[in-house]
Amino acid sequence: RILDFTGHVSQIEKRSIKLHELVEEVILISENIFIKENILIRREFDENISISGLKQQLEQVILGLLLNSKDAMPDGGTIKIGVYLDRNGNAVLSVNDNPVEVDWIKFE
Repeated sequence: RILDFTGHVSQIEKRSIKLHELVEEVILISENIFIKENILIRREFDENISISGLKQQLEQVILGLLLNSKDAMPDGGTIKIGVYLDRNGNAVLSVNDNPVEVDWIKFE
């Protein structure tokens, strides 16, 4: 059981979730948003990572990270999303955005 924001104990139990599958679900649900904005999502997943958590809350976090990256790239670009273990064995979800490079005007 977990404590919700009101301080009450929730009856919702955490469960084991394959992190890369959850990330893929969020991407598939929201991919039209990124296509319209000329944004490519590059995936780098370690498929053997499971975490314990609440699926709906984790989906909201992942979607929020992706949308923040989208908002940082009004001209399109690439979002790289990774799932891996760090050197201490902790699961890591990494989201990096790389906007389209702007051609600079050179004045002579």
